[in-house]
Amino acid sequence: KIFGFRPRTLNLYEVAFIHRSATFALPDGNKVNNERLEYLGDAVLSAILSDILFEKFPDANEGFMTKIRSRIVNREVLNQLAVSMGINKILISNVNSNHPTKNLYGDALEALIGSVFLDKGFKKTKKIFIKNILPLIIVGYLLAAPYLLPIFHQLMDSSRVSGGQSLIQGIFNKSLTITD
Repeated sequence: KIFGFRPRTLNLYEVAFIHRSATFALPDGNKVNNERLEYLGDAVLSAILSDILFEKFPDANEGFMTKIRSRIVNREVLNQLAVSMGINKILISNVNSNHPTKNLYGDALEALIGSVFLDKGFKKTKKIFIKNILPLIIVGYLLAAPYLLPIFHQLMDSSRVSGGQSLIQGIFNKSLTITD
C-alpha cells in the first residue's frame, strides 16, 4: 500500500518491518528480522541514486556525484522520510518508544527498498523510487534549502507527470524557472 502496487512475495515485505529487537526464530532455527533486507536496500538505494546522477550529470566528476548522493539520502533524511510514509506505525520492534533507536525507521525504509528489489527487480525499484520517494526528498530539501533547486530540477526534469510537466513542477503545481 505504501508504494501503490501489489507485492508478489508478501513475506519479504512483512520481514522488512521486523526490527532486530523483535527477532524471532523459525522452527528450522532461522532468525527473522529486517537486517539483511536493510543491507540490501542500502546498496540498492545507493545504486539507484548513482545511476540517476550518472545519467543526469554527464559532465560531473566522481566527487560531485558522491557529495550529491550523500546529501540526497542520509540517515536523517531516511528517518524523516520513513516517518512521513507511516513506517513508524507499522514497524515491529521491542525498542522502548520513549528512547527509539536513532536509525530505526530509516533502516526499515532501506529494508523495504530491499524487499521491493527482490520482489520486482532493479528497474521497477528505480521507477518506484523516482515516483514515490525522490519527490518527498526534494520537497523536504527545498523547504529547508531552496538554493538546491537547480540540482533537483535537473534530477527530475525527465520524469514527467500529466500535461508534460516535470515531476517537480507537478509537485508544486506551477511552472518553475531556473536562472543561471
